[in-house]
Amino acid sequence: MAPRLLDEVEAIEFAPVSLRFGRLVALPSRRRPSAISFEVVGPGHGALSELIASHRDRLIDLVEGRPDTRPPYPHVTVARPPRRTPADLRRRILSWVDGVTPPAGEVEADQLVLFRSNRHDGRLFQRVDRELLGQLG
Repeated sequence: MAPRLLDEVEAIEFAPVSLRFGRLVALPSRRRPSAISFEVVGPGHGALSELIASHRDRLIDLVEGRPDTRPPYPHVTVARPPRRTPADLRRRILSWVDGVTPPAGEVEADQLVLFRSNRHDGRLFQRVDRELLGQLG
């Protein structure tokens, strides 16, 4: 299944898009944040939302995942708090999040990349490519 998924991702036509960052937010919620992310704003938000909406269902079906009915939410994750963050640390993290000013300027997103969860070696995610597929097979 993974080689076919990678083939599908590689076949998606993707024109580079300029991203501007909005506010820093705790996702999926402030009560139980698992990611600290910048919202994507401006024209890049629409372009990425459209890209996600047009391919997400097919890719989820390919891996027999649960459908995602939420609207696409383009964002850039910059940190991942520990799963069981104590309440006092979570408050400090959220206070920091609220005080961050988004970076000025734009960043160009010029490629699509598939990642997989990779908790066994200390890195949270690992890029999936042809070489990795050979190691997994």
